[in-house]
Order: sequence, then structure tokens, then C-alpha cells
Amino acid sequence: MHQDEYKTLVALLAERNKWRAAYYRACLQDVGDDDEDQANSKAEAYYRIQTAEQDIQYQAAKILGEDQRSNLDRLLGYDFEQSTPWNVGEWAAGDNPVEGGRVPVLPYLLAGDFVDACGTVVVRSISGFHSGDVLMRSGFHPQAFRYRHPGKYLVPHMLWQLGTGEWIGIDGVSVGYGGHGPGYAEKALRSAGLSEPVAARIVGSRFCDVSALDTANPAWDTSARWPVEPRQMPELREDGTLVVHTGERLDSLSTSHGLRLKDNAPDPDESGFYPSTHEVDSVTAWFNFLDQSPEALPSWARGERTISFLLDDHSAGENGYVKGGRRNGSGVQSFPSVVVVQGAVQVWGHYYHRDQLRPLDPQVREIAASAGYTGEVPFVEGEPYTFLEKVGRFINPERKYTGVRTALVKEAE
Repeated sequence: MHQDEYKTLVALLAERNKWRAAYYRACLQDVGDDDEDQANSKAEAYYRIQTAEQDIQYQAAKILGEDQRSNLDRLLGYDFEQSTPWNVGEWAAGDNPVEGGRVPVLPYLLAGDFVDACGTVVVRSISGFHSGDVLMRSGFHPQAFRYRHPGKYLVPHMLWQLGTGEWIGIDGVSVGYGGHGPGYAEKALRSAGLSEPVAARIVGSRFCDVSALDTANPAWDTSARWPVEPRQMPELREDGTLVVHTGERLDSLSTSHGLRLKDNAPDPDESGFYPSTHEVDSVTAWFNFLDQSPEALPSWARGERTISFLLDDHSAGENGYVKGGRRNGSGVQSFPSVVVVQGAVQVWGHYYHRDQLRPLDPQVREIAASAGYTGEVPFVEGEPYTFLEKVGRFINPERKYTGVRTALVKEAE
């Protein structure tokens, strides 16, 4: 697709965003039944959004073709089949407009044109050599970056927040080294109106979160190391659940987001050539994140916290707790023996059951303690499950098994 054709889509997207902002403002205002003018403004904005969407879909289908819909989704920031993208109804609740929706990811050559077409400026930029740093610092649910298939997401190495409050991703760029990716990133930043020194500092850092870019004194947070965030990127399930895996049973499974240091790599590596580890492990970092006050957490991480102890693999599998297997093309499976849930986040501890007449692995107790669970682990030696359950399973192995014990760790605040 030629650049001029891309610009046509960008112009349509900018028009849609103008009316989206108008609708957002109307939703945030109290509109009474007797306020006819305000209600009409809201209705007009909603109609304009729908009209713009139809124009975008028509133009995109003509240019991209039916087989390019997944790329269109990523460019425009919504599922092609949705009639009302961006979940505008959620805005009325004062939530982040992108939560539940998607962040549009634009080619770096068109990013500056888009900012200009929207009549705004870049006020914040988050960039990282490791895309997990960008995801964690942004606070977005990975659903905002879902890509091609349910349960898959692709986070760009650079995000911009515009003066309108909207976020966009920049495709085809990277940072923190000398190469084409950082060069493209600098071009995008300069085309969006940022000065050469500011753009160079952003591109030259392995990680950079800079805000107040529309002022004379931006606030900088940069690092030569990577990753800067100890939390590992979670697995995104089709239902939107985020699963953080840990435990010795994972050694037989390949992990898509794991970072391993080479034997001869310095750690921490001040040069940023190799990845650096952290003082706390990923699971501890996730619990530290979840322990924050509800006001400091994104909506998807709020809620009560529960912990479930799973006696054996059969129990785990029947309740949907399984990693690997034929579902993802691998014959190897791993089942957790402990699961901690808060909001959309689940921490799965994959540890071995030493045998059926012994308590769960001691590491399960460590996970429970890290999660803030102060009660007794429901399985004690010689009593992992009741005698009747053992007899029932022996008679009918296919019977629904209840080898799961769930307890409340803390109530929703």
C-alpha cells in the first residue's frame, strides 16, 4: 500500500477521533432529560463516529483487501468486526478510554502526520528495547495490543500519549542501539515536532519514559539497562485472563517471554548489551504490584484476592488450569498446584506433587505466604483429600473431581 493511501486512512481516523473526543466529553457531563441541546450533541457525535467507521472500513477494504484485516485492526485500534470500537460506553464511568479497547499502532512514517491531523502534540513517550518494559510502564491490559488471534498480543517498542489523552503505538521502531529501528524512531519523533536533542535522548536509552513533553522541562526516567521492570510479560488467554507462570515444572515447556542470561554475561550489565536481573523475582514483583491501593491499580487488576490449592493434575485440568498441550501444538503439559487470583491476573505455581499421600510442595506454601495468605494450607500429610473422594475416583475416574480448595485472601477494597 502506498503512503498516500495510508494517509487517506490516517485522515479518516483523525476525523473519527475528533468526534470520539466530543462524545467522550459529552459522556463525562451530566446530561439531564431537559438538557435537549447537550443530548443532541452527544447523539450527533455518536452518529459521526459510526459514519466515520463505515468510511474507514470501506476505504480499508478497498486498499488492503479482505486478507489484511488483522493488520487493519492493529492500525486502527479495534476489531474490524466491531460496530462500536473503543468501547465508548465505558468512558462515561471515567475509566481510561483505551481499557477494553485497543491502542492503534501506526507505521512510523505516518505517526507525525497523524499527530498533525489530530491538531495536537505528543505529551508523553514510553519506549523500550524490551517491549515488556513498555507494557508494564504503560499500565495497559495486554488486550490493548491483541494481534491476529485471540490470546496473542504484540506490544510496540514505543508509545505516545497525545495532548488529547489518546495513546498510539509506533510500528517499525526500536531504541537503545545503533541501527535502523532507532533511526526510524528518531524520524517519527522529529516528524511529530520533538526537538533533535529530545528525540536523540529518547532513542539513545534502552528505556525511556518522558512526560510533559509539551513544556520546557520534561520529566525524564531513563535507563541504560534492560529490562527495567522485573515483572514478566503474562500469558494472555482468550477470555482476557492474564496468567503469570512460575515453578520447576515449567522447565519442560518453552516460554515465550523468558529472558535468560548467557553464562559469560555480566549481571547487572551496565552497558545494556545483555539483559539484567533484578533484586526481586517476577512473582514477588507481581504481588508487590497487586498489593497497591485500588486507586493506584488499573481497573483490570482490582478486586478480591483468592488462592486455590490443587491436589493433583486431574483436578487442575478439570478446572481449566493447564499450560501447554495440544492446544498450542506441544504434547507437553504442566498443571499448577497453586493459583492466586486478583482481578484479571492469575499467578500459577507449577510444582510437583511428591506423591498423593504427602502435602503439596513446600514452595506452594511460599507462594501462599507471598500472596498474603495466613491460613493453613488445606492439605496436611495423610489427608490430601477425603476417603470418599478417593473411593469415588477409583470407581469412576471420569467423575467430576473436587480436589480444589479455594480460600479468600483479602476482600475487594
